[in-house]
Amino acid sequence: INIQCFKVTPHSLGDQLFINIDQIIPTPEAKELMIGINAKEAEEKSTEVVRKHRHTVRHDYWELLLEAFRNSSCTLYNSVSPSKKDHWLNAGSGVTGCPFSLIFNQKEIRVELWLSRSNQEENSFLFEQLSKQREKIDAAFCDNLEWLPLENKKSCRIQYTKPADGFNRELWGDWVQWHLTHMTKLEKALKTPLQKASEALKLNKN
Repeated sequence: INIQCFKVTPHSLGDQLFINIDQIIPTPEAKELMIGINAKEAEEKSTEVVRKHRHTVRHDYWELLLEAFRNSSCTLYNSVSPSKKDHWLNAGSGVTGCPFSLIFNQKEIRVELWLSRSNQEENSFLFEQLSKQREKIDAAFCDNLEWLPLENKKSCRIQYTKPADGFNRELWGDWVQWHLTHMTKLEKALKTPLQKASEALKLNKN
C-alpha cells in the first residue's frame, strides 16, 4: 500500500497565486494504522460479498425445493415462502414451538424435528416422551435418527443428516429429492407420536 501525504500551502504575489506542495512522510505508526484500516475494510467487503452470495444461493435452492414440495404428497411447506435467506425453513407440526425443519448448508443437508418451546422443561418432557418410542419411530422412518437432547441448551432435536456439497447447483436435483423423501418420512414417523406427547404434556401440567 503506497501511502503519500502532502501539505499544500498557497502564496500570493500580486495577482498571481502560487501553491507550495511539500510531501509529508508519515510516521511508522501512521503507516501501520492506515494499513490496518485498509485491511479491515477489505476483509469487511469480502465478508459482505460471501454473505450476499450465500443468501442468493439459499433463496434459489429454497425456490426450487418448494416447487418440488408443492408437486408432491407432502403438504407441510405449501404456505411457506421461498424468499427466506436463512439456511433453514420451518413448517408447523401441529404442536406449538415444535416445527419440522429443512436445513441447507454448504457441507450438509438435514431434516429435523425441533423441540423449541419457550420452556426448557417442556422441551425435555416432549423429548423424553418421544424417546420412549424411539425404536418404533426409527422403524417407521426406515433408518436410525439422531436423538439430541442438547442438555446445555433450551431446545432438543431429532434429526437425520447427509453430507453434501450443498452449493453445487449441478447436484441440487439430488438434494431436493433427498429433502423431499426424508421430510415426508420424518413427518410420517413423528407427527402422531408428537401429538400424543403434547397431550401428555397438557395432562402433566394440569
